[in-house]
Amino acid sequence: MSKIQIHFDGHIAKNHQVTIRTLGKTLQHLQSALDRAYIEQKHGHIWKHARMLSEDFTKSDFLVEAPREGGYILSFFSDNPVSKWIVDRVSSALTPAFEQAKQKGLENTQSIQDQLKQKSDQVSSGLVTIS
Repeated sequence: MSKIQIHFDGHIAKNHQVTIRTLGKTLQHLQSALDRAYIEQKHGHIWKHARMLSEDFTKSDFLVEAPREGGYILSFFSDNPVSKWIVDRVSSALTPAFEQAKQKGLENTQSIQDQLKQKSDQVSSGLVTIS
């Protein structure tokens, strides 16, 4: 069995809920990514404007589980034998972008820490006063 999970939290999930627009666009893009991964698996490559045949739709279908709290969490699963390959392919395409974003976030965190220390030192030495 293969699983996918989307997790909305923070300002995008108010009271453990998301807007129809947010959920709809997310699901549309997710299904498109799954379909394109299936096309690549089936044909060995992907091309612009590639479309699935209706008889192939069930190969990239994932069933939706009930939403969970902790933000707004949706999980999807599939028992189709090709689904593991599809999930691995989508994951391999997304992982570098997420790693890059995570690294930039860590660099930004360090910058904020440096700025906080600098301002704290300025206050301690009397260069800056707090009013």
